[in-house]
Amino acid sequence: MNCYATGAVTGTNNVGGLVGALSTAIVSNSYAAGVVSGHSNVGGIVGQRTSNSSSASIIHCAALNPNIDMLVSEVGRVVGTVYVPGNYGDAPSVVIGSAAFADMTLNESPSEWRGIVSYDGEPLTIDDILADGTIGNRFRASNGWTVEPGKLPGLMGRAVDLPPHLR
Repeated sequence: MNCYATGAVTGTNNVGGLVGALSTAIVSNSYAAGVVSGHSNVGGIVGQRTSNSSSASIIHCAALNPNIDMLVSEVGRVVGTVYVPGNYGDAPSVVIGSAAFADMTLNESPSEWRGIVSYDGEPLTIDDILADGTIGNRFRASNGWTVEPGKLPGLMGRAVDLPPHLR
């Protein structure tokens, strides 16, 4: 809750900008803005949701990554894949109120990106991201964030300079 990462993340399986595998926790009011690379189950915020527990959700997060690189299978802008025992499929309740940079590049081979809202969140343009510093009112001073127009939200009194792909 209330965290962010701006660095690149590289791994093999279950690779996310903030969390690799999510089983029972909630990731909320957080964002990632670095490149994420892996072989399978690769997402801007979470690589794979590994259970069908209703407490494993991504709420009011923003995947601001410039690109997601996936080599084998399962990629999404917010979450790479959602495992439901007995079925890999769409689970709309997983990504709640979350969004992703609309111009994020998904480098994938073979092409298995589903392009569905439950994995990708609401699309955000650069103008949406920079409008008032809150990224669609997800990161406000009232929840502990420091916001400033033209910058990303930050913590402890400091907004974050924009990474090159958002300038």
